[in-house]
Amino acid sequence: MNTGAKPYFSIIMAAYNAESFIEEALMSVINQTYKNWELICVDDGSTDRTSDIVEDFRDKHQNIILIKQQNKGNYATTEHAAKIARGVYICMLDSDDKFSEDYLQQMYQAAITNPDADALVPDLCMWYENDESKTWYWNHKHNIKAGTVITGREAFLRTFPWSIIGCGAWKNTVYHNVPFNKLNTSDANECRTRELFLGCDTIVFCKGTYIYRKHPDSLSTKLSSKTFESLITNLELEKLLYSSNIPTCEIHRIRITFLESMVRKTILFYTRYAVLAKEEKVYIKQIIKKVYKSFDYTNLFTSNNLKNIVIKNTICSGYNRFVFCIICSVVVNKISRKIFGRSIYKILKFHSLGDDHLVR
Repeated sequence: MNTGAKPYFSIIMAAYNAESFIEEALMSVINQTYKNWELICVDDGSTDRTSDIVEDFRDKHQNIILIKQQNKGNYATTEHAAKIARGVYICMLDSDDKFSEDYLQQMYQAAITNPDADALVPDLCMWYENDESKTWYWNHKHNIKAGTVITGREAFLRTFPWSIIGCGAWKNTVYHNVPFNKLNTSDANECRTRELFLGCDTIVFCKGTYIYRKHPDSLSTKLSSKTFESLITNLELEKLLYSSNIPTCEIHRIRITFLESMVRKTILFYTRYAVLAKEEKVYIKQIIKKVYKSFDYTNLFTSNNLKNIVIKNTICSGYNRFVFCIICSVVVNKISRKIFGRSIYKILKFHSLGDDHLVR
């Protein structure tokens, strides 16, 4: 382990079976124009050549640290690495993504210009490696200018939906002052990012680009049980809303997005049921039942919120029996909280009878 001068940036990389892309990710760190960094790479129980590749880099660069462990998942792995991070700022790099060459330099300049910055937020490039014509830049799309300064609360509210990226650099003291949540979902890092925003007073947007690789093997691209774990994360975020002195009107707006996500993911499950493995079907049903039972519907059925949500997602997904039942139960029963809750369980029970009842 490097025991030299304190680095300005600690870069954390969690890696699992990443041999196809990790060398490119590592090279993007090595080629940074700003050199005062350490890289903590945690091999999360890989069964391929991931560790061998990182070891080759570590042997040539003393500011690279490799930790090997049994598989614990990306979020737990990241938090483990953060405990030994020595940098003034902590930032993350996924093993299949990369930094622009000026990524750390631009964040360093922003930090020097804004010494009170608790977080530094760069640009993000959505990179479609198989079709460059689809590639786009986050800050351009959302009209965000480098040098803009906002509060942590403002940043938090801009994550519903995401109009601000969650990657960047967090001041080490802020990062460790915000308690780690105990979520064990594939998108627990999104909840963590929002908690960190709330823990910040000052957030500065800067130049430099995080290059996010969009490819067929990304978790964000593949349909699996992990696709639905965001519903569990939303339940935790709902608790966070009520404990953070967020204005009532904003809480109401965000809870509508949660409700929309519930409906959208439920429709997705029943329209794509046939492509899921048996174990995934069982797990997803458990998630859906838990979420519909636990979600707070208070004041959400006083307008056409749910009706509009269902109809919009029905148009997107196409007709199937589940969607038809949802629309009937919601519209006919005038979006009553109790009736909707009862209806959803009847529908889930009906669909659990067998595969022939689930998809048309």
